[in-house]
Amino acid sequence: MREKKHQKISFRKQLSIWTHQYWLTVSFLLLLLAHIFFQFYNLYPWIQFGWDQTDSAWAAKRIIIDHGLPLIGSVAKGNTGIFVGPLYYYYISIFYWFTNMSPIASPIAAGVASIITFIGLFFLVKKIFSPQVALITVSIDTFSSFIIFGDRVQWQVNFVPIISVLIFYALYRVLQGRVKFIILLALGIGLSLQAHFTSVFYFPILFLTLQFFPRRKSTILYSIIGVGIIFLFFLPIIISNAQQHNSQASSLVNYLHTYYHGFHLRRVLQLTHDAFIEYILILRFQFVNYICAIFLPLFSVIYYLRNRNRNSIFLIYLCWLWLLIPWLAFSTYSGELTNYYFYMTRPIVLMTLGYMTYVLILQRYFVVRLAIIGFWALYVYTNTLDFSSHQSYGLIDADKIARTHVQTGKPILPNQNIPESYLYWLYTRDK
Repeated sequence: MREKKHQKISFRKQLSIWTHQYWLTVSFLLLLLAHIFFQFYNLYPWIQFGWDQTDSAWAAKRIIIDHGLPLIGSVAKGNTGIFVGPLYYYYISIFYWFTNMSPIASPIAAGVASIITFIGLFFLVKKIFSPQVALITVSIDTFSSFIIFGDRVQWQVNFVPIISVLIFYALYRVLQGRVKFIILLALGIGLSLQAHFTSVFYFPILFLTLQFFPRRKSTILYSIIGVGIIFLFFLPIIISNAQQHNSQASSLVNYLHTYYHGFHLRRVLQLTHDAFIEYILILRFQFVNYICAIFLPLFSVIYYLRNRNRNSIFLIYLCWLWLLIPWLAFSTYSGELTNYYFYMTRPIVLMTLGYMTYVLILQRYFVVRLAIIGFWALYVYTNTLDFSSHQSYGLIDADKIARTHVQTGKPILPNQNIPESYLYWLYTRDK
């Protein structure tokens, strides 16, 4: 009897040790599986195949079928004549090559980009804060219906959040005195030039942190290397601009001249909602609209009180720069604003929510812990319900039109941004 009891206790102890050692890995893998499910469930019927996706499909066709090597990517905004780098076109071409030019490549590429963001966000937040905060952060990222539906739409903006957190992490490490991370910082900024025009915001952020860089000879050396890396990413755009007789540079000057209206405090206040839009759209509850501006100050106070040191000041300073720079910059802009212009703030939103949630869970008052767990349980339930009731038929209608034209022999002329045009080419390319 004693021997059996000893074996039973031993097994429980072993299970406890195993759980303590591997809980992080198990939790991470379960969340990753959930993330993959939300990204790839009902893949074909929910394909969003519009202007940007068709542009990517034609770009893949020029690379794979026509053997072209584009020097510029998609237009930065509308018909401005300003373009981002071409790297995303090469990324999307990999998936079109594997799927024999089928539009199914579009949501697959978007799903892979989302998984890259999930993994990168977890490991970088883990290094900045802790494994627990990282798990909470990617949990919010996984179950947010706003993020799920946004990530399922394929375009280069999918990479803005992961590039943003990469730059944030690298810059934070540099401010801590680890100058080798200047290389990673330059790599992140170079990649941002391939994703979206809001990458320009990283330069004023960098300028406002230069005074805190370590004053060493190695800082100068790594900075020179960093500038070289950024230049290499920008080089294809420079070559393309030279080939077009500086047309992009002229377009940029004209665009800024048209839409810059100066700095006005009233406009800054008007954009408060937009500056904190990621808090509103991720949390999705109505009351957040009225308190959206409180989260970052609240995080700043809580984090500093729990970590009273120089590094915590740097971290809080960077979080504020990440939200203030786009906010102030867009307050001088008279053009139309959309929520994805603030995608670079998403990692800050997720990290701050994750950290504050972790702190509340640690509180000794049971009511506080119960309230925060209940809130996030309701969040998971409502967002999952929203996901399950979603319907989208973005490609099906275009597919029917293209097949009808093929059957009736009515050609659809090539058009860079019309889905039916690409589908018609796809169905008739072997005829």
